[in-house]
Amino acid sequence: MEWIQTLIAVLGQSLNSISQGVMAMGLGFSLFSTSFGFGTAAILSLVMGNVVPLSFQAESLALMANLSDDKKERRGILIVASVLLVLVGLTPFATWLTQLSGEAILSAMMAGVGMMLAQIGYHSAQSDKLIGWTSFAIALVIYLGTQDLALTIAFSVIGASVLAYYKNGKKPVNTTKSDTADTLHVEKPLISFNVIKGALSFVALNLAGNISYGLITGQMTGITPNPANVNDVTIIGGISNFISSLFGGAPVGAVISATGDTPHPLAANVVMTALIAVILFLKVLPKISRYIPNSSLAGFLIILGMFVVFPDNAASAMSGSMPLVSGATIVITALSDPFTGLVSGTLLRYILPLLGL
Repeated sequence: MEWIQTLIAVLGQSLNSISQGVMAMGLGFSLFSTSFGFGTAAILSLVMGNVVPLSFQAESLALMANLSDDKKERRGILIVASVLLVLVGLTPFATWLTQLSGEAILSAMMAGVGMMLAQIGYHSAQSDKLIGWTSFAIALVIYLGTQDLALTIAFSVIGASVLAYYKNGKKPVNTTKSDTADTLHVEKPLISFNVIKGALSFVALNLAGNISYGLITGQMTGITPNPANVNDVTIIGGISNFISSLFGGAPVGAVISATGDTPHPLAANVVMTALIAVILFLKVLPKISRYIPNSSLAGFLIILGMFVVFPDNAASAMSGSMPLVSGATIVITALSDPFTGLVSGTLLRYILPLLGL
């Protein structure tokens, strides 16, 4: 019975990953190359005893969409960020950052990311209103009825995709978005001011995600003390992202996963991550994605942003001793990027008291 429960969690989280993999593909990332990032994460998690899954993370994908439209620039951002993540994971930097910025500022930054996700979902819905808003309507009903994000993703994406299939005359809706790469080709990464700034934003977002999502998944295991090691997750993420991005693959990051709430959280994490690696390597997802329009993800993104990421983080941020600073951090992050929001919030935290505010 324990292994059946573990298997159900693995399949549920895999469906979540597959749905977000469509988003990664829509941004032009090679899923074949990403399979090596997932494979690396599975191996390192097994070796290091990591219970926190690394998967497609909507927040990271949304950030990459905001940072650049150029594939070479995105690759450069991920390569630089992955090196920085490994260096950060090898030091007490995460602890130092939490102490310097404060948990309220980190929560405010994540709340701003929630607004960013909802905004991307809104624009996606507007690109094909019938499909996009159908996706949102289904997602809203399922989430309010079940509070289950995996079911919300599954029903909203499948429902909207079926509608799109018939709307398009029973033909594939995506004819140009395909992952044809079957060889690993390394290109020299592009380095520029935008790449460095983007990499810092990616690192800031990932550190906040590793701390919050990682510890939440670790807490779900019921093991005391919390088995989630933020530094280990950061190192695994850095190495996995480097291997993935080196060949044009998508980023992976820590996620809140039902695999943590199983009798065998480590095994569930490794099996789930390895399963996604195999699915991507065999190019199953690109074939499926021909029938999944990008606008079908709109509902999931809006729900994730405004119902999951934003509320808890905003409440945590605003309950701190400096709600004005937290509010400003949320807005700045939503309007710019996580790094700018984090730096601005940290500066305001120390400057405003000097001004008597």
